[in-house]
Amino acid sequence: MGLDQFAGSAPEGAIINQELEWNAEFTWRKHPNLQGWMEALWKSKGLSTTGDWNEFNCNPVELSEEDITCLRMDIESQDLPKTSGFFFGENSDKEYKDQDLEFCKWALKELKEGNKVIYDSWW
Repeated sequence: MGLDQFAGSAPEGAIINQELEWNAEFTWRKHPNLQGWMEALWKSKGLSTTGDWNEFNCNPVELSEEDITCLRMDIESQDLPKTSGFFFGENSDKEYKDQDLEFCKWALKELKEGNKVIYDSWW
């Protein structure tokens, strides 16, 4: 068991929810600070309904160009939020930095092509 994270794209008209079928182009295993960043984004978009600590589990979030730009800046400045959880593992920002930046580059390309970019996770 542990934190598994995924990112991929869906066609422009897709409705982002738990039933959407999409292919993960990027995967992470136990990257807690990325998870914390994405959860904060998810909450800022008003998608949290209960505020429970585990509500973000298995709930996808769509990322905009602005979101990806902010994420890239936070990765480059080593400013992802320190995040912990029972299944999350230790800080892995350094190990995943190149992959995180590659994801940002890919995500911006997908958005320019008219696709939606999605992040999801489960533990």
